[in-house]
Amino acid sequence: MVALKKVAQYALYSDDQILNILVEAFLRENPVFKNVPIPDTTDQRILSMAAALIELFAINHNQEPPTWSATIGEMPAPFFVWKGALRLAWDNHECLNEAPEPLKKRRIYTTANFLKAV
Repeated sequence: MVALKKVAQYALYSDDQILNILVEAFLRENPVFKNVPIPDTTDQRILSMAAALIELFAINHNQEPPTWSATIGEMPAPFFVWKGALRLAWDNHECLNEAPEPLKKRRIYTTANFLKAV
């Protein structure tokens, strides 16, 4: 079973191809997002990413997120999911302005179409 914590960790530390595979498995295994438990961790980066992701999944699938996600704050520092945005000013600007709201409110920046295909 793919836990939300693992998906969040891969969003923080891995490549898009692995992340997409994990997200697809997570979505298959967790069809009702409001029932997904809070990840068992004290790492604020993982909690912020997990809350942002579960809220993004809920929006993309017309569902309610779990209540715990509203209690999770932002990243300790701005985080760019797509590492290329750190090098390219145009992409950095796009990520800052176009990131989906659940990510942006937690200082997580990526392109507007992040995980739209899954």
